[in-house]
Amino acid sequence: MKKIIGQLKPYVPEEPAESVKARLGVERLVRLSANENPYGTSPKVRDAVLDYVTNNDANLYPDGNASSLRSILANYWKRSRKSTCYWRRP
Repeated sequence: MKKIIGQLKPYVPEEPAESVKARLGVERLVRLSANENPYGTSPKVRDAVLDYVTNNDANLYPDGNASSLRSILANYWKRSRKSTCYWRRP
């Protein structure tokens, strides 16, 4: 095992929402630190996700090389696909 792995701190989950509500004496709690959305899923997002999983192989990872995007950009800029770069933030 690499030394760095021994230095990792274990994951500490957030306090459950029900426990926080009881401790604070509130009935409604929105934990933004847990990426919760108090408004629910947008109907447009829900429809887009359902459309995608209905019409595509959603069990596969997306193309990490962004081949379609690179082809479209290369065509737009009239360059070879090999000359286009795709960079995404980690």
